[in-house]
Amino acid sequence: TRLGIPLEEYTAKREAGLRWCFRCREWQPWTVFGPHPRQGDGLDTACLESARAYAREYQRRKRNGTSA
Repeated sequence: TRLGIPLEEYTAKREAGLRWCFRCREWQPWTVFGPHPRQGDGLDTACLESARAYAREYQRRKRNGTSA
């Protein structure tokens, strides 16, 4: 219910090899997610592209002394 879809639809997407990216808010193939040893399935919660974009923005703000 957190994603706003029925359990059956969620299960179907997972069985199709898709995973929800919490940063870009899209279903992505599980192959575009990096490793994360603390997650139950061993994959990060954000796709690599979104995670990299977030890291670049974080570094830019850190250099400029701007907070989120």
